[in-house]
Amino acid sequence: MVPIIRGVAFEARPGRELFADLSSNVQIKILGPAKWAAWKDGKVTLDEHPLTGIVGRRHDPVWGSMRYERSLREILGSGAVKGFKKSFTLLDDVTEVFSTRPLDLSSRYNNDALRASTVILSNTRKRHIRNEHPEDIAWLLRNKASVLKAIYTPEFVDMVPRVIRKNMLTVAHVIPIQDKDYDFLSVVLAFHKENDLAQIWTTFRVRSEYLSWEDGELKPRWRRPK
Repeated sequence: MVPIIRGVAFEARPGRELFADLSSNVQIKILGPAKWAAWKDGKVTLDEHPLTGIVGRRHDPVWGSMRYERSLREILGSGAVKGFKKSFTLLDDVTEVFSTRPLDLSSRYNNDALRASTVILSNTRKRHIRNEHPEDIAWLLRNKASVLKAIYTPEFVDMVPRVIRKNMLTVAHVIPIQDKDYDFLSVVLAFHKENDLAQIWTTFRVRSEYLSWEDGELKPRWRRPK
């Protein structure tokens, strides 16, 4: 609590604003991955709203009315909360924290924007993957480890990042896979210059011509990471 002194001006920013200014990594540590994802999707709010609010009230026989943090189950119900606690599912429209392992590509590309504390998979990008690469869904769901490997230890990467939107860059990572129909897995990561998140922009399997010419030489887009 902060004392208010007569004659001294006092201004306090709302907690929602202070929370919004925190890095995504700190926000996730405070709320937890599932509740943070629900907040990012607008399913929960940082207030006392009776339907969506994260702040609840209960009566204590000694201390009277008290605030407490409501659980995700209490806010959304046991059925809805399951989607936010699943690990890597492409079949719903729920944002999820894919990995809390930091990802730093800044030295590779000499660009400080290519640094993230957390990798997420947003609801909009899930819909994109389902719509654009439906033939890959079943394989991807069985092979989260391969997606993680492509993110953190790729064998081929973009020669330079690509600018896709204002303040947003993407980098493609590629690894070989054991699959009878495809040779490689590509994971495209998006970085926003104004936050410390990376998101899986898209991911799909590809054949060798995606990377190289018929003689095996790499196409100009690609290089091996140093």
